[in-house]
Amino acid sequence: MEIDDPNDLQIAKFMFEENRKQILDQAYGGFWNYEVTDFCYLRNMYFPPEDLLSELKNNLGETIHDYGSSQKILNRKMSYFLQCEEENIVAVNGISQLFPIMRRFFQSKTVMHPSPTFGDYHRVFPNALHYKDQVGIDLTEIEASTVDIVIFVNPNNPTGSLIPSHWIFNFAQNHPAKTIIVDESFIDFSDETSLIEQLKLTSLDNLIVITSLSKCLGVAGLRIGYCYTSNQSFLDTLLEEIPIWNMNTIAENFLEVLLKYRSQYKSSLELVKQDRKVLFDDLSTVQFVEKVFPSGGDYLLACLTIDKITMGRMCDSFLSNHNMYLKPVSEKFNDGKSWMRFAVHEPMINRKLIENLHAFALDIIK
Repeated sequence: MEIDDPNDLQIAKFMFEENRKQILDQAYGGFWNYEVTDFCYLRNMYFPPEDLLSELKNNLGETIHDYGSSQKILNRKMSYFLQCEEENIVAVNGISQLFPIMRRFFQSKTVMHPSPTFGDYHRVFPNALHYKDQVGIDLTEIEASTVDIVIFVNPNNPTGSLIPSHWIFNFAQNHPAKTIIVDESFIDFSDETSLIEQLKLTSLDNLIVITSLSKCLGVAGLRIGYCYTSNQSFLDTLLEEIPIWNMNTIAENFLEVLLKYRSQYKSSLELVKQDRKVLFDDLSTVQFVEKVFPSGGDYLLACLTIDKITMGRMCDSFLSNHNMYLKPVSEKFNDGKSWMRFAVHEPMINRKLIENLHAFALDIIK
């Protein structure tokens, strides 16, 4: 391989060194540099469509030269997509931008969030109490809590557990002294409706909805998310802390173009649900898969009968022999069992995954 710059060197290391999985684990992205099928990170495989991408490409000469719009205009454009009032919306550069702000804003409060869940909640609220997701959540445990803030990740990651939106709304309504934060980053893959639809009809000052659009819209690289709330104190804090140019112009243009593709977006979600159902059934046939759990996200959690050493060998083998990057999540459960989360891909890629899993099962027997 010809190496002309440091990027070429990194790609060569991935191609020829033995620690390929470690390279990907430490990168957290930038996988366009590597020939790999990613079953780790999550996105809608059917969106955005080629026509939408073509519009972005055609506008690229203008968008990369111009400055982006003010926050007020970004919020308005986000409200067009969500079909809601703009005064309750703050468009953000991915919801990861919200985490340090939430940590400072709620630093004197007691917090409860699910366990296991997305790692940033453990990092941002290290002293939080937890309610268990095993896979399934005991709502009476949440009802009995005395904390100031309850966080719902709905559907939860990595379990896929889903709580009815109306239950969360009623919980917030019945506990006005608590602040309820709801992460709905995967809600469109489920059969539940976003809480925003109920909040349009009945405003609750103690309910904060945050969403990353990376997953459902398939645009992780654009870093788009939002916060929806009528909690004026939190809204004021967000607007004070985020920078004047808070979204790159390609992402802003995407929000504009997106409005013409609502029907395609809806259709893409149905395709993901179909693929999830087929993958669920196929994973259940693999010899060392003890159980696959229903999911409201674009991923499936499976409990495996193989030990963690064998699962690690499988991950290395899949990356070396099949260029497939798998996601073990056993450390999130800490119960001695082997757990793995599979992103839902298109049918052909999902079938290839299943073929390789069956082949590995035969290899174990040998």
